[in-house]
Amino acid sequence: MRSVRSLAMVGTLAVLLAACGGGGDETPTGLPSGLPSNLPTELPSNLPTELPSNLPTGLPTGLPTGLPTGLPTGLPGGSLSSGSAHVEFSGGAEATVDLPFSNGAYAENIAIGLAFQDASKNTFAIAGTAFTGTAKTSSTLSVSWVLTSPVAIGTSTSGECTITLSDATATHVAGTVDCQNVQSATGAENVHADFDATG
Repeated sequence: MRSVRSLAMVGTLAVLLAACGGGGDETPTGLPSGLPSNLPTELPSNLPTELPSNLPTGLPTGLPTGLPTGLPTGLPGGSLSSGSAHVEFSGGAEATVDLPFSNGAYAENIAIGLAFQDASKNTFAIAGTAFTGTAKTSSTLSVSWVLTSPVAIGTSTSGECTITLSDATATHVAGTVDCQNVQSATGAENVHADFDATG
């Protein structure tokens, strides 16, 4: 009886071992049974080795490298310290920007210099001989701008812009600028600006 019981236990153990993968040639438990046996050993030899030849090779040329220089900051009567300009572009470039005051001053009968610029380096500036009322740009009075996106760079010194000052003192300058068909490397531009600067 004891031997029959022992044989039964040995038989059960053998069946369990076989069911659990006791044989050395079977796939280990938990792994898929259909893994490929011929995985690639090297990459294809015809992959691209260089970029297409017609991709752009650099940034647009002709962008400004600096802002207008020589704007007066220490004219008699003191400098202006705050303000803003709302500038609308149409023609070669279409954009509207609001620029904070950067620097400048106004001295009656001497000079006017105002520069407005934002963090993106969009810039609008008026510089030249001081005046009151209305004046057109000339060799002694200029309006210039730099727009970074879209790109527009222009300067008027030939009467294309009319500057009107509604107030012009050492502590407050305000007015408008209207420019028509200013020719530049970036195309003909129309500009309208409302500006205000306070000391």
